[in-house]
Amino acid sequence: HLVPYAVDSGMAPVQAATLLTLIGVFGIAGRLGSGILSDRIGIKPVMLFCTVLLGLNIGYIAYNSTPWAFYIFASIYGITYSGFVTQMVRITRVTFGGKALGSVFAALMVSDGIGFGFGPWIAGNIFDATGSYQTSFLAAAIGLGLAAILTMLIRPAVKQA
Repeated sequence: HLVPYAVDSGMAPVQAATLLTLIGVFGIAGRLGSGILSDRIGIKPVMLFCTVLLGLNIGYIAYNSTPWAFYIFASIYGITYSGFVTQMVRITRVTFGGKALGSVFAALMVSDGIGFGFGPWIAGNIFDATGSYQTSFLAAAIGLGLAAILTMLIRPAVKQA
């Protein structure tokens, strides 16, 4: 819903579409940077940082709809979401062990796909009912806050490699 939200906020459609390009470009930096950083300081701190910053960023865009706010949002989103996803395989292995990695990660990806399938549909229904994306974005930010709390509770089952 980022592009329609940006267009509804006054951005030209072509400018709004470039937000997706920014997410992709900054996503490269997020993947590479989070991988290197997690090798140095650990998986959990990087995942926690990405989760918290991602939630704050989504809360930020719920209340800021200038063109620069969208560019800032897309850049931070690309870095933090990609950094979070990059850590998923490693944290799954450390938490559940290598023997269960395939089945546990598959279950995570299925649940991720369900969220990506229903999330936009729910957000669209909320927008239709309220005329605003604010409620959807705030719900996502709160969900990420809960994810950050759960991330802090993770206890490794195996020694990190």
